[in-house]
Amino acid sequence: MLSKWLAKRYGIKMLNAEFNKLSNSKKTYRLYIILDSTEDYNKMHTGRFKMNPSYQQTIAKKFSRIALEAGLAEPSTLANVFVVYNDFSEEAKTEANWKAEKEFREFLKINIQMFGMYWQCFLLSLFFSLKRAKSVKMS
Repeated sequence: MLSKWLAKRYGIKMLNAEFNKLSNSKKTYRLYIILDSTEDYNKMHTGRFKMNPSYQQTIAKKFSRIALEAGLAEPSTLANVFVVYNDFSEEAKTEANWKAEKEFREFLKINIQMFGMYWQCFLLSLFFSLKRAKSVKMS
């Protein structure tokens, strides 16, 4: 319902929405809307990184009505809804970066352990080479 309403009212395509409590707040809940494109994302802003407060209020009210009618939320959770947006391309990039970071950390763990083993072997070889060189000089 919200998706169709957003398309009709603002000419944007909502792909997904998430409603949850903000971790640092006792009363504020967030409606996180993922939009189809950067163009749709820009329509919801009045400037760079400045969301249109009128749109936020209107969307929060509409979402609250839908959630109450469907029995998805209590009135107390809908009293203070903070609406934010992201476009799918940015969401996908972020998710890909998280995945790449996780893979890179695993790669580092494995290779640092191997590097540590090679480093120990190198130091042992160096130690015994120096010890042998000293013993050869003394004889």
